[in-house]
Amino acid sequence: MRARRRPRGSRRMQMLGFMLAAIAVGAMITVQPAMNAIIARHVGSALVATSISIFVAFFCSLLVLAVSGFGRVAPATLAAVPWWAYLG
Repeated sequence: MRARRRPRGSRRMQMLGFMLAAIAVGAMITVQPAMNAIIARHVGSALVATSISIFVAFFCSLLVLAVSGFGRVAPATLAAVPWWAYLG
């Protein structure tokens, strides 16, 4: 039995979505230093501001993975990765 192929137009729409997401993320990256400075000024510590920023980015990444379904990986695949690769 042959696998069903996606219509050509849906692939183009998916690529358009990825391109728009890349543009949006690129625009947000330019705002990040200013946001970090504002947070640091309010909390009184650059280290705490950095920790807040990293936590928010991590939470947003988890949310995107949960909603999009792209994050579904078999445990065996994760186990095959060398331990040192998880260090960052």
